[in-house]
Amino acid sequence: MRGYLGVALTAALVGSLGVAPAAGAAAAGGTAAGPPSAGAAGACEVHVMKGPDGAFDGTVMDIERVPGKGVVYYGSMVVPQADGTEARRAFVWYGLGTDPVPVGPAGTLWDVAFELTPSGWINGQSTMDESGREQAWVQNLRTGALTWVETGQAEGIYVRRINDRGEPVGTLHTGEFTSDAAWWPWADRPPRLLGGGDLGSAEAWAINHRRDVTGSYAVEVPEGIVPQGVVWTSKGAALLASNPGVAADTFSRVLSDAGQSAGGAWYGPWDGGHYEAARWPEPGRIESLGLLPGGGFSGVYGQSENGWVTGVADVFDPESPGAAEWGAVDHSVLWTDNAGTVRVLPSPYADAHGLTDWSEWYGGVAHGVNDRLDQVGSASHVGWGDDGALLYGATVFVNASACGEAVPTTHTAFWNEPSTDAAARRLSTAPTAQPDAYRHGAVRERVSGRTQ
Repeated sequence: MRGYLGVALTAALVGSLGVAPAAGAAAAGGTAAGPPSAGAAGACEVHVMKGPDGAFDGTVMDIERVPGKGVVYYGSMVVPQADGTEARRAFVWYGLGTDPVPVGPAGTLWDVAFELTPSGWINGQSTMDESGREQAWVQNLRTGALTWVETGQAEGIYVRRINDRGEPVGTLHTGEFTSDAAWWPWADRPPRLLGGGDLGSAEAWAINHRRDVTGSYAVEVPEGIVPQGVVWTSKGAALLASNPGVAADTFSRVLSDAGQSAGGAWYGPWDGGHYEAARWPEPGRIESLGLLPGGGFSGVYGQSENGWVTGVADVFDPESPGAAEWGAVDHSVLWTDNAGTVRVLPSPYADAHGLTDWSEWYGGVAHGVNDRLDQVGSASHVGWGDDGALLYGATVFVNASACGEAVPTTHTAFWNEPSTDAAARRLSTAPTAQPDAYRHGAVRERVSGRTQ
């Protein structure tokens, strides 16, 4: 072994992890308030998707029912290459328990999978050569035709999502602090720029079937320069409502055909506040979704057509074996209709080992969500490396609304918690000025979403 478990689980590993390796096979474990259980109709199932030999670090980015293709799962894994290197590659799975099918371009150094639409379009972005040059692409799963996105001479690109027509949106970086939000009515032709404030820095993140686009642009407030969430429609730009506290400081990553957007927003005062997940049923109304108790960050990265949202929420616990270098432990999460609770999704490892404490369910960002299928796709903890690092597999939660545990949320970050033993322990191990580190350090990197 190379120090991690591959997503392509051998029979022995499947037995030791207890994950569901085939369609319809439910994971072993307890109840919906702990690790998921098999047997009852509608019970939670945890599936680790198959991968090529030696594959690792997998994730499921999207889940759709595509005409003529059935239920399709789209994601990526890092796989060994013939020359001894490793590369992330995009895959689709035509059903649970099936072998992965490579998609996307050939001959690239690295591929990132982004979105799958119900009409069968996928998109992604690839590193083309050793210089780091990147190109975005869209592909039609029904025909196999792949089109490179025309991004001109931009210094950097991030072309994140597409709609049912196969039209991408994204960001063209024109300088160190300048960027344009862009929409491509035709992927292989120059885009239309959407405009964005007076500071010359705008990002486009998502587009719906009506060709509304959401994202953010930089605005200046008394405290500094922050993002302002926006939806661009045929009638112009509609700014997203802000939380009480700092004006603006909102960003949107997803947009449904019904017009609901979601992402994150700063909650509380400039000093001592935090980012948390948020959704906007309409641009002028914000619904803040809260933090996990003991946490300092949450964010939305995926949304279903009926308003379920998925993403990540952390808890600050440097003593946890799953803690990142800044002391945060990430959990894959699902918000359904109740904004006062968030469902923490169990990991395959927790399920296999009967871990009933949700704080031990380590997960990456959950991107894919399909409420009609009641399924969520994510990267989730499948084991430990020889160096003690978390190992992630491409994971699908079936009957996701019954998975894991519904945890009441809070709008109080851990550094503002009342004095308790748990809060004192966390703060005693926190770096100096932890709220500032959360705002300007690791969390600001996560908010940018550059790798999401």
